[in-house]
Amino acid sequence: MRVISILSTKGGVGKTFIVSNLAYKLSTFGYKVVAIDANFTTPHLASYLGYDLAKNTLHKLLKNQVELKDVLYPHYLGFRIIPGSLNLQDLTDLNVENLDEIIKKLDADFVLLDCAPGLGKEAMIGLKSGEEVLIVTIPELPTIIDALKTLKLARSLDKRILGIVLNRIKKDRFEVEKNKIMEILNSQVLAEIPEDKNVLKSINLKIPLTYLNSNSPAAYEIEKLAYRMIGQPWVERKISLVDRIINWLSR
Repeated sequence: MRVISILSTKGGVGKTFIVSNLAYKLSTFGYKVVAIDANFTTPHLASYLGYDLAKNTLHKLLKNQVELKDVLYPHYLGFRIIPGSLNLQDLTDLNVENLDEIIKKLDADFVLLDCAPGLGKEAMIGLKSGEEVLIVTIPELPTIIDALKTLKLARSLDKRILGIVLNRIKKDRFEVEKNKIMEILNSQVLAEIPEDKNVLKSINLKIPLTYLNSNSPAAYEIEKLAYRMIGQPWVERKISLVDRIINWLSR
């Protein structure tokens, strides 16, 4: 079982979007995948996947109010999700240290932890619970510098660094270039995901973009990322001229 902490140093860079889409894409390869909303204070994964109103949540499990089987929700696209609670009252008396024990009980090939942003206590819990680390960032210098702090912390904990997902690329001349980012972070950029209007549509519909429109610019790059994560070569798919035009208009 591979337990991957997916981290960002601030909100809004697309971490939850990456988690939800990787969960689906990895499951299409035949893997058993569980996505956990490990952002205790501001969980969003359930909202991205249509489980906003889930009765049983990770919060209740951490309070020993329910059992693991009660919070493991099967998604219709083939993976499972453990949602977080949106109820403020559920933030009290959480035994967050039990997260490691919960993960050990899972029957899964991949466990994706949608961690809290930043470097606070919540983010540390998610970081420590994973064996591997994937950093999601955007090509802006302050965010990249913060990502460096997270990487240094992960390395000090002997975590395996998978690499960087460079998200929301706009091809702006003031964005930090890929090579410079790799130099600063001393880590490989695994994916370069462009700004894509289809992302907002998929979030509002609560459907992973990689299922909703697999030929969209962002979905196409996430597919390549999924192949890299399992160590398999990615064969470029042919996209029709019509789809290419639609993709260009979506940028």
